[in-house]
Amino acid sequence: MVHAEAGPLPGLPTFYVRNLHIQSEATLLWTFLYAAEVLRLSDDGSRRTEATHNLEFATRFCNAFDSYQFVVVRPRNTFERGWYFLKAFERRELELGVCRRCHSRYVRDACQVDNHECPQCKLKALQGSPGQGSRSAEMDIQSENSPT
Repeated sequence: MVHAEAGPLPGLPTFYVRNLHIQSEATLLWTFLYAAEVLRLSDDGSRRTEATHNLEFATRFCNAFDSYQFVVVRPRNTFERGWYFLKAFERRELELGVCRRCHSRYVRDACQVDNHECPQCKLKALQGSPGQGSRSAEMDIQSENSPT
């Protein structure tokens, strides 16, 4: 018998931003898709470069995903989740935010309100202020260690 995984479904945007580790990994995946010209920047976020799925597009997607898996030690995104990730950008469920602290871009859920901080700046803030946000940091670590 196959058991369903706990947590958000892989096709939902919340899957890619559910903790700092996963959100950082999603941002890295976006970077590889952007470098392969699978995704591009626009004034209001990010969307696919092409309107049709053709062999060249599929090859670029596969190459970008292979590069992502090569760099990430234990990637949480499968090929299928990578495809859902792309689709979430096409549907504008995911978008890029700009960090108010370091001005880097990061993947965020378009329907959630955030404080405009990238995962790295959030982690630095949690590590730099003992007692403040320690429960949130503990929950992120627990989420990272739980099965995906």
